[in-house]
Amino acid sequence: MDSSLLDENYWDERYKTKSTGWDIGYASPAIINYAAGSIAK
Repeated sequence: MDSSLLDENYWDERYKTKSTGWDIGYASPAIINYAAGSIAK
C-alpha cells in the first residue's frame, strides 16, 4: 500500500466511521488485571 494513502484524511475518516479496528470500547482484561495488581491498597 502506498504510504501516502495513510494520511490525516484517511485516519480522520476511519475515526469518524468507527472503523479503526483497535478500539474494543472498553479496557482489555489484561489491562484491568494489571491495574488491579498495581494499585496500592
